[in-house]
Amino acid sequence: MYEGKYTESATASKQVLDNTSRTLDSDYESVFVTDGASEVIFDTQFSDPDKTHWANLFNTPKSTASVSGWGGTGPTQNLVDQYEMQATGLLPEEAGSGYDSNDPYSGRDPRFDASILYDGSQWKGLTWEFRPGGAAGIATSGDFTRTGYGLRKMIQEDRNHNDGSTQHWIHLRLAEVYLNYAEALIESDTDLGLAVDAINAVRNRANMPPIVVGSQSELRTRVRRERRVELAFEEHRFWDIRRWGIAGSPEVLT
Repeated sequence: MYEGKYTESATASKQVLDNTSRTLDSDYESVFVTDGASEVIFDTQFSDPDKTHWANLFNTPKSTASVSGWGGTGPTQNLVDQYEMQATGLLPEEAGSGYDSNDPYSGRDPRFDASILYDGSQWKGLTWEFRPGGAAGIATSGDFTRTGYGLRKMIQEDRNHNDGSTQHWIHLRLAEVYLNYAEALIESDTDLGLAVDAINAVRNRANMPPIVVGSQSELRTRVRRERRVELAFEEHRFWDIRRWGIAGSPEVLT
């Protein structure tokens, strides 16, 4: 795909999809903290006591409550805004989406709750307070969040964050292959129905409404949004932006 060889890229992804025994896991959140997750194709594994890392400590939000880490990752509002409403498949800003500004985090794509901590999140036995003045509230210095959000995805909830972390790091998983396949088909402007099927396979695992066949431009927007949500924090976004050539454009925020 980086070379613009979309037909060849689609063929390569299709070979994987047709010949793998891997399947998408029903529980999105568990994929990133469970060794042996069925959709993982290639990962680096860690185990006690000889090989651990510090992702839990680094990414657990800073707080004055009983659980406090280094707050290394602060999800942004424009990422939060890309999580659709589950009932309608529409973005919060779209008419008829069902979004309630008085209850902004309810009814969203389930991958939102699995990925991002927000004001009111229940996690590690606490109710997280990211509101100004809350235990994990926004601050302008130190390790407290700058965005009002914290990272949940890939963090072991049931492990003391002060201990070494043992969750695996995923380099390639089946959901990415589906989205690679869809993007290659869309960019070659061929078999758009198959591209929609591939995107919907990923959405179906997340219990999100299916999308329908549209124009090449419409589907390009859909697959890019799906990559941003499905692969969030997995170190794809920077490279996706470069591949699409959209750095510095308004599109980078959507």
